Amino acid sequence: MVAQERQQGESSETSVQSAELRPAHEQIALLAYALWQQRGCPEGSSDEDWFRAEQELLAPSEASVAAAS
Repeated sequence: MVAQERQQGESSETSVQSAELRPAHEQIALLAYALWQQRGCPEGSSDEDWFRAEQELLAPSEASVAAAS
């Protein structure tokens, strides 16, 4: 029972940490819009810009997590 409680506590800490590392929706939206404008505002490609923006914002966080480990 104690081990199960400890696992639940660890998983909730992990989810809080990952939520803190995720960029805010507004940050992603702003960068995605800038990327879209840089590409000449093509129609029908918003997902591409959104995913690229998310990856660019996550890259520094992933590097700092790896360095902390």
